[in-house]
Amino acid sequence: SREMLQQTRELKVIAKKLDKKVRGALEKMLKEDREKYEQFWKAFGTQLKYGVVSNYGMDKDSLKDLLLFVSSAAEKGTTLKEYVDRMPEGQQFIYYACGEDAGKLAKLPQAERILDAGYEILFLTEDVDEFCMQVLGTYAEKQLKSINAEDALPETEEEKKAAEEANTANKALFDAMKDALDGKVKEVKVSTRLK
Repeated sequence: SREMLQQTRELKVIAKKLDKKVRGALEKMLKEDREKYEQFWKAFGTQLKYGVVSNYGMDKDSLKDLLLFVSSAAEKGTTLKEYVDRMPEGQQFIYYACGEDAGKLAKLPQAERILDAGYEILFLTEDVDEFCMQVLGTYAEKQLKSINAEDALPETEEEKKAAEEANTANKALFDAMKDALDGKVKEVKVSTRLK
């Protein structure tokens, strides 16, 4: 029966060898013929991302170096390795944003703050992308972080001080706004997450 065949040692060895051979050929194409790999990616990239997701809990790392993403710093697709190689010293996270269009994502207020800090953002425009990032979790000991996360870009001491000064200077205005909104807001204050 088919179930018995799937459990045979020979078929497991064949499947492992095929997987290794195909992955090796794709890695070679990515390194030696980027244009050809990008054509391959256009046709089959989504399936590779589904491969990462479907291998959840197993060998998810085997495909991570083959993934290409649209980036704020590269005209063509970029790999996670290329992103990490371009990271400035001191950057804690690999940033990504999810949405329908990379152009619109770049204009989000959360993205502006990260881009102004000199960091790159991966723009994820396919349905599987965000789940793929969650499955991967980290790459090269850098955590993958959504730009919408509360702790995406930690505040500097200067930003905290400037926000406190602005809150103090505008206390009367903020109190009047809170009264005008009559219970619809808990507090009115200067945002430190947005520009």
